[in-house]
Amino acid sequence: MTTNGKHRKDDDVPGASVLDSPGADELRAELLVSAPSRWDRASAWGLSLVVVGGCCYFLTLAGSASWHSYALAAYLVAVYVLGFRTEFPAATGAFVATEPVMVAMVFALPWGWAPSIVLIGVLIGSHTSEDLRFPIHSYLLRIGNAIHCLGPVAVLTFFGTRNDTTAPLAILVLALVAQIVVDGGTALVRGAVQGVPPRQMARPLLWTFSVDALLAPIGFCIVATAQDRPWAYLLLATPIVLIRLMQADREAHRKQAEQIRTAYTEVREQAQLDPLTGLHNRRAWDEAVTIAAVDVSRPERRSAIVIVADVDHLKLTNDTLGHDAGDVLIQEIGHVLTDIAPSDAMVARLGGDEFGVLFTVSTGYLLPDFAVTARALMERATLRVGHPVSASLGVAVCPPGGSVEDAVRRADHSAAVDKAARRVNRLPSDR
Repeated sequence: MTTNGKHRKDDDVPGASVLDSPGADELRAELLVSAPSRWDRASAWGLSLVVVGGCCYFLTLAGSASWHSYALAAYLVAVYVLGFRTEFPAATGAFVATEPVMVAMVFALPWGWAPSIVLIGVLIGSHTSEDLRFPIHSYLLRIGNAIHCLGPVAVLTFFGTRNDTTAPLAILVLALVAQIVVDGGTALVRGAVQGVPPRQMARPLLWTFSVDALLAPIGFCIVATAQDRPWAYLLLATPIVLIRLMQADREAHRKQAEQIRTAYTEVREQAQLDPLTGLHNRRAWDEAVTIAAVDVSRPERRSAIVIVADVDHLKLTNDTLGHDAGDVLIQEIGHVLTDIAPSDAMVARLGGDEFGVLFTVSTGYLLPDFAVTARALMERATLRVGHPVSASLGVAVCPPGGSVEDAVRRADHSAAVDKAARRVNRLPSDR
């Protein structure tokens, strides 16, 4: 059907069920756990009393019925419940194909039964196992979801056509309009109570009512055909079965797309990782440099910090201790840089013996002495692995609006200067 009770998961929040804008799921969750306001309770009681009162009044107009009518009513309730619980999501909101079934209830059952039968179908279809803190309020809202049937039944009663399938087209159209007016008005009232602006509800309501307007003639034609061919009532399930098939196909495509996206993400991540150290590689580093360049150019005036490290004695280690020891040396330098870098920094192996660290900071960041911290960690690593672990370091800062690539070049130059100075001075860490 339409807004009231259109979404199975929204049954406890009539009016909000038409909302599929960003943040709607959070709104529904909040409404389910928060205490209803005074106006919320008042509107729930008011809608439920209108529905129950309308059902009782129209039942007084009903005459005697045969067992065929009871059997048909049971069948229509079953199909209605199935349709109520079969929703098809769309860009502006999900829809259910209960409109043809409601039309059949109005025109095929004894006059006056339709509101009560719709109410039964809504209550069964909207039954949920969720542990709600306010069950009475929830139950009242579910009753209010059946109000959409009162409009067309009232119009047909007023004009005296009742369930006459030969009624003038103008009256039939007016009955559908009455359903839309009652349904839309109720949704707007519930939305106002919950603080949802009408503009936010306009597009989902228009989509819902358009679907109902297209499905209603199908139900009417089925009822007219079933007067001579009762088996035609079976066709009421056709739109629901179609939606289930579309739903299954959509879900299959969604899962396939998710698998492709996951596989692509895994391949992309693997393509950006260095297999020896598990750090990022040159490709990921280049992307990070591009992103950092955008960050430092923004009005927030962020700066970029670049650290370049060049592993010492890698060739000597490979030649004297073997390539396994050289691999350990590279891995240890990677661990050292990961330890000194912030958690959100890009730490990458840029080449055979070259590493880079890149991250952005806000104004006022106090630059620590990365070299001192790194040297201390390298000395510990030397004692742990049993052979020298050291690297030349260069640090550069890219100010807001500056060139990150230039900062990378300056850091690389500083690392080269550091390596040359340490060779000349023969620092203990190099021996």
